[in-house]
Amino acid sequence: MKEKKNFDFNKLVDGVIDTAKSITETVIEKSGNFAKDSGIKDLKDYYPFYSWPPLNLYTCDDNSLIYEFGLPGFVKDDISILFEDDYMIFSATLSHIYSTGDETRSFKSKLKLGDIKPQKYYLPDDVYDRKNFSMSMKNGLLRLVFKAIER
Repeated sequence: MKEKKNFDFNKLVDGVIDTAKSITETVIEKSGNFAKDSGIKDLKDYYPFYSWPPLNLYTCDDNSLIYEFGLPGFVKDDISILFEDDYMIFSATLSHIYSTGDETRSFKSKLKLGDIKPQKYYLPDDVYDRKNFSMSMKNGLLRLVFKAIER
């Protein structure tokens, strides 16, 4: 029996994010106005390994940062939001209202109804107000709004 080796997945993801930032900046710098005008800068994905839950991440005119997570089957009490250094740690535990049991046969299963293990999202403490953020949940959509700190 092979012994499992432990590794720090978060460290790996952080490395990928840093590499993606570096590559994107290099492409934009070397390609000049073509890259700026083509929208390449908007195509970068800093969280390619987090395919679940689906995420919208954007800013508003007032520089607030908005996270929207698609969480079908979850309720607000299932959600855990913690902060560590410059990261928001997101996780969720599915209420056991959806129990499949051992005798269930699935014909098609595209909807992932299971717990969401902790995921790290970059949210710098000196840029966004992490103490007074708003959190709302409606129709399976969790919306987190972080106001920018005025300087």
